[in-house]
Amino acid sequence: MSGESELWLDWRNFGRAEWAFVSGLVALVLAGAVFGFYYVSKADPPPLPTLTAAARNNPSVSGFIVSASDDKVVVQLGDGSKRTLAVRPEDLPNVGIPYLHAHAGDELSGFLVYYDSQGGNDYAVGAVETGPPPVVAT
Repeated sequence: MSGESELWLDWRNFGRAEWAFVSGLVALVLAGAVFGFYYVSKADPPPLPTLTAAARNNPSVSGFIVSASDDKVVVQLGDGSKRTLAVRPEDLPNVGIPYLHAHAGDELSGFLVYYDSQGGNDYAVGAVETGPPPVVAT
């Protein structure tokens, strides 16, 4: 040996075929990563919790979900108006926020959102998916 360590792969000796292979391999790895992240992010949300009998006895609004978070659910009604329902911490497990959030903005998924009125405020207590809500002509 001449004192220099020999590399197993010396990029200085790469020809066109080797660079094509390396660039193809890099492109394949990147494409796999992009598709992997895409499909992981599109995982199905947990299903809606089963509606309790107590929740079913409450009034409901019908429409599609505009937004859903841990503190409120916004429903667009068939006449185009929006209804905001607060969410109490104790009702969070029964409302199904992850499922509602995943369907927010989807006008093909209608919901009945049941609510409880207390002290002048309306609180979401449960939801059922119904299909597209009817459109009311104005």
